[in-house]
Amino acid sequence: MNKKIIKKFFGTVVVCSTLFYYTSPVFAYTNEETVYSKAKTNGENYKTIVSQIEENQDGKKINKVESQKNLPIEYKVTYKLDGKEMTAEEIAGKKGKVTVTIKYTNKDAKNVNINGTNQTMYTPFLVVSGVIVDGETNKNIEINHGKVINNGEKSIIAGFAVPGLIESLKLEDVDLEVCDTVEFSMDTENFELTNIMTFATPKIFSGLDIKMSDFNKLFNQISDLQNASKQIEDGAVTLNDGIIRFDEGVNTLKSGSGDLDTGVATLQQGSDSLNNGAIALKNGTVAYSKNYKEFNSAVNQVSTGAKELNDKYTQLDQGINTLNASSSKLASGAQQVSDGTKQISSNLNTISGKLGEASTGAASLNSGLESAKAGVNKIVKEVKTQVDTANSAESQNSIKQMSTLASQDEAAYKSLSQVNAALKKMDTSAMTAEQKAVIQNQIKANETAMQLLQGNSKAINQSVSTMKSTATNIGKLYNGLTELQAGIGKASDGASSLNNGLTQLNAGTSTLAGKTQELAKGTESLKAGTESLQAGTNTLAQGSSAVVDGIGKLSTGTATLNNASSQLNTASQTITKGATDLQNGTQTLLTGVNTLKAGTTNLVNGVDTLADGSKALVEGSTKLKDGIHKFNEEGINKIVDLVNTKGRNLIRRIEKLEELSENYNTFEDENKKRDDIAFVSIMDSINSDSDKNKDDKED
Repeated sequence: MNKKIIKKFFGTVVVCSTLFYYTSPVFAYTNEETVYSKAKTNGENYKTIVSQIEENQDGKKINKVESQKNLPIEYKVTYKLDGKEMTAEEIAGKKGKVTVTIKYTNKDAKNVNINGTNQTMYTPFLVVSGVIVDGETNKNIEINHGKVINNGEKSIIAGFAVPGLIESLKLEDVDLEVCDTVEFSMDTENFELTNIMTFATPKIFSGLDIKMSDFNKLFNQISDLQNASKQIEDGAVTLNDGIIRFDEGVNTLKSGSGDLDTGVATLQQGSDSLNNGAIALKNGTVAYSKNYKEFNSAVNQVSTGAKELNDKYTQLDQGINTLNASSSKLASGAQQVSDGTKQISSNLNTISGKLGEASTGAASLNSGLESAKAGVNKIVKEVKTQVDTANSAESQNSIKQMSTLASQDEAAYKSLSQVNAALKKMDTSAMTAEQKAVIQNQIKANETAMQLLQGNSKAINQSVSTMKSTATNIGKLYNGLTELQAGIGKASDGASSLNNGLTQLNAGTSTLAGKTQELAKGTESLKAGTESLQAGTNTLAQGSSAVVDGIGKLSTGTATLNNASSQLNTASQTITKGATDLQNGTQTLLTGVNTLKAGTTNLVNGVDTLADGSKALVEGSTKLKDGIHKFNEEGINKIVDLVNTKGRNLIRRIEKLEELSENYNTFEDENKKRDDIAFVSIMDSINSDSDKNKDDKED
């Protein structure tokens, strides 16, 4: 990553410089100096001419002198045919794969002061070499630094180099393309080479609006980038901590919901037992009511007969014979009354037993509801804690920070998109292949960064959506549990009241059974009396006074029995209605408890799903936290270190190179400065005729 950044920066400087000199006039300066040189086919210089042009109001003056000084840039040319090195004379006229390598050497070393130490740097020279070859006999032409232009008949090969730049910038340890060599190759049928023309200038920074304040802004932005990256990492840590706490709450909720489901299952069993007891009680009261009707009919008959007997005592004598004849029927009726009261007593004992079972079931129900109430209260308290956590300022700040991070990523994505749009619209028609490649590489790098920003923004937005949805679901769960808490409280109160009522009803039924037993004893006496009546009807006439007393007692006893029977009837109706209402109530309770059981089962399943999702959320947030930390450690921090160390040192060296470039104003006479200076070198051509390999023509 570090090497790519420096490489792009260096490539930008070279490309900009090349474009400037490709589009600027070369020989249109006032008070200029041009140094022409002639070179052999191996690059060795053998003649130097200095041309000085001075133009003022008096006219133009041109002065040419031959110089013996060494040129600031030397170059060496080597040739290979199919990988084998040859001299120009040996390779001329040959067929095959030819490779020509021009190696430039910067000889203009300067001693400069950087950060308080003296160091060697080289005056920066931009060197451009060009040659024209036959397009018919030379094919598949390639060049490492430059451009090949083919018009169908001829091919123009132009390459550029900046010798000494890597040494001046101290970038020997960085993997950069060599910038002091131009190499081109071709498949040739008959190798020949026209004059290689080389142009060099030290004004590499002229026309470039390079401001050091812009680089200072870059350093400040790099610092901002590091701070923002640290904030993102801190936010990811906070998010991870919050999700872990949320997961712990979900696990607690899962445990509590299991306890609730178990308690409701116990409540369901107790409700079912209570309902069965209520059904048995209802059936018993129905049977009791049915038997009572027969008993009440017999009592009414006895009461009516006794009343008539007492009212018509004056006709007793006339009815003695009739009474004697009917005494057997009276004895039979008394037997029926005795049997009916015994059956009533038996039924009341059965009812008392069922009421005891119902009371036991109601007590179990009340105990189960109390347990369920305690479990629900515990769960409501724990869920309330989770609701408070989800709605806390810390959680809301985490969501807000993540939303802000997503917005920052989206803004960065938009900015890179705009940069790419601008790069894609650039006019590249005048650019070299190297320049176009630099732009395309930058576009691809921006697109990769855009994909990362877009993916990160999407992941953060999804995390924010999940947290908000989870908080909403916990709120709904809390509301539902609150309603369940109130319902179980009401059910508990109702079960307590039901238990008290059944206890009182059981006590009343026991008392009624005791009274019925006393009544049965009375009917036994009645039976014995009717039997005696039957035996004594023959002597009734003789003991009428005794019969008067017996009839009075019989009338009083039957009236009492009739009143007791009416009271028993009223109590029987009340018991039957109460048993029916009890059975309906227990059935409703059982239905509600079954619904509650289904709800708690769904709650347990839902909490299990929530726990699985919470676990996945913990794992995802942990990976996000670790990934951001790794990105900061291995990416952002290394970039910042590189820019703050090599970056700043690189800028200082570029400043020194700019000074060296501006101070180089003359070649021949150092006491007379020129507005502009350029070096032009012409290398001898290579022909298949060895006698023509040296061009002696001078300018």
